[in-house]
Amino acid sequence: NANAFPIRYAVFYSISSTQPGLSGVDIGADLLHKAIPQVIAHLMPPSSSSSSSSSSSSAPSSCSPVRFFTLSPVPRFRTYLLHLEQEQNLKKQQLGQLGGEGKEEEEEEAAIFDSIMETMQTPQIVEAFTRLGVLDHHRQQQEEDENNNNKKKNKNNNNKKKNQQYKLSLKHILHMDVMREWLQEPANAAAAAADSKAATKNDIQKLMEPVMCRLAWMYFTKAKNPQNKKKAYDPVANFHLGNGAVLYRINWQGNLNDPGLEQSCGIMVNYAYDSSEEIRASNKRAYTKHGHIKLGKQVEQLDAMENKAQLISSL
Repeated sequence: NANAFPIRYAVFYSISSTQPGLSGVDIGADLLHKAIPQVIAHLMPPSSSSSSSSSSSSAPSSCSPVRFFTLSPVPRFRTYLLHLEQEQNLKKQQLGQLGGEGKEEEEEEAAIFDSIMETMQTPQIVEAFTRLGVLDHHRQQQEEDENNNNKKKNKNNNNKKKNQQYKLSLKHILHMDVMREWLQEPANAAAAAADSKAATKNDIQKLMEPVMCRLAWMYFTKAKNPQNKKKAYDPVANFHLGNGAVLYRINWQGNLNDPGLEQSCGIMVNYAYDSSEEIRASNKRAYTKHGHIKLGKQVEQLDAMENKAQLISSL
């Protein structure tokens, strides 16, 4: 009974083509645009429906008490981060500086990534991962690699980096076995009670939230489709933004099962659809013609973290 229990939010989940043969057919968009006015008509109180019956279907969102969102995956996020880290490390080795002589948008993406990675090296984050003990093998491997590189470069310079702080890398902390340790909850109450490192895991999760959400913001707003630089690299984002949605919220620890960790490091996203067809069409034009992505307030706050100091202050 919508009158007894007013409904304010409608969430779309798992919007996808139902059959492989429908691949490339924009059925999802058609379903969304048909579902929104039907849900409004079904959920709005009779008084509101009658008073707005003469209004057009493109009435502003204030005419509807219902807000429309999706709960969406981020299928390429982890692969993107690991590839970008590898690519930037290779550029540093080859050119001695970040970014080199790439295109302007690539240099901007690289500079943002480098700033976020520097933030990840703050002592409290490194110390928390060290306490958890999941990176001991990776630390040992990194030190051996550095010693071998030093020997090749200069036999008299073996100890130059002996006391250098261990550097965290996404390759290590986003390894599936490592993510299970610091992100996933124990399987049952007995396992949780016996978990002596629960407090450390909680510390890491809180410290890494602004880092991972800022990386997700960069992924959605800076990573572009190689064939069309106006389009987002993420296929789910491209679908929703291309249908007039707003990138509303990035949800840390939204999906912590193994597929969620493997695809998106546990992150999920809300896209918001305005109940006004006119507003959705305006958002769609801005995205398809100019690549402009409309952001919700939470994502705008991530967008405003322009430097390392601002990100560190949020830890």
